Amino acid sequence: PPGLLAATDPGAFQGAALAMLCLYLCLLLVLGFLGWRRSRNTEEDYYLAGRNQGWIVSALTIMATFFSSFAFLGQPGLVYKEGAAFALFALNVPVAAMVVYLVGNKISAAGRRHGYITPGDMICAHYGDSVLLRVLVALVGFLYAVPYVVIQLDAGGLVSATTFPGSEGAFLYGIYALAGVTVIYIMIGGMRSVAWTDVIQGIMLIGGMLLAGVAAIAALGGASEFLDKINNLPAEMLSLPGRSGGWPATKMMTVCLFAAAGSMIQPAQWMRYYAARSKKDLRRSALLLGIVLAGCSLFGVMLIGLGGEVLYPAMTEGGTLAPHPGVGESFDQILVVVLKNHVPGVFGGGIGILLAALICVAIMAASMSTADSNLHAMSAVFTRDIYARLLKPASGDAERTWVGRAVILAA
Repeated sequence: PPGLLAATDPGAFQGAALAMLCLYLCLLLVLGFLGWRRSRNTEEDYYLAGRNQGWIVSALTIMATFFSSFAFLGQPGLVYKEGAAFALFALNVPVAAMVVYLVGNKISAAGRRHGYITPGDMICAHYGDSVLLRVLVALVGFLYAVPYVVIQLDAGGLVSATTFPGSEGAFLYGIYALAGVTVIYIMIGGMRSVAWTDVIQGIMLIGGMLLAGVAAIAALGGASEFLDKINNLPAEMLSLPGRSGGWPATKMMTVCLFAAAGSMIQPAQWMRYYAARSKKDLRRSALLLGIVLAGCSLFGVMLIGLGGEVLYPAMTEGGTLAPHPGVGESFDQILVVVLKNHVPGVFGGGIGILLAALICVAIMAASMSTADSNLHAMSAVFTRDIYARLLKPASGDAERTWVGRAVILAA
């Protein structure tokens, strides 16, 4: 209904978003510089921040690495497309927390005891340090990280293009800005800079997700009105196997279990377990991860996705389900569209525009926080498992950290 739509000044929103983005990127560069000032030119410091990360930093860097752009784009888009069925994907968060609590602690303890830096160090120490095994472990790490990094940068470009529609080259400029700044602060500060920037990014993505959920409720007239309108959605939007029929309970449970377990033993997360200061710190991090991110999924993702269906009902064109024309060509754009069109009206013109712009930057933060962790892990895997073991075993710490920086830039 027309009364639900906020008349947003596109120019004001884009100006606020650009200002927020510039401030945010400058802050990341400052944190990268501070991380460099605190760093020592050793592998353990560059890749694991000296194994001295406290529980809050560990929790937020694990969250930020786990909560990629999928949390802001793909998952709300799937709830918008499929309905409450895909909201069950929030169950992957407590599974992930359990993996950190049980498996991550074992990895962390072994890393501190034996000086491991990469997953390959631990796996090869257990199964025998053959060249074939170390190359295989490194290759699996690359095959996980490379597409993951590309997808995150692509998501940043998508947000840039949606935030600045009509701006020629907005997609590519968004990718260049995110990639350029990310590479700089990883190269100069290593794990310490990545973890510190992840703290900022983690806070932004948690706040942004919950604020987006509040905006969806307010845009529909409050909690009771929101529930009434959701209750009137088609039955297939509120039950398994979803609107398309493609998400039965068995499939959802399988995805939750394997996506969570796989995500928590990727190289970037594995190295965060090594970097934790103690077993107690990592267990606290696991509990915080399970509570906070599950709340974000249920009170952010689900509310935006279902509220988006009320505000912008999907359409069937030629037998194919498509998003509302007001959303664009992709279901993944629903959160950005709700922000632009409704947050200013809900919170008032100036403040609303700033909040909407801030959440758009938070989506880019989610992309960067996952991309930086995986780029950093790729560097460690190549330098430690390939360069130091196979290409130049006699190389020293300082040389290997500079090789690692070169790998990040090349990647």
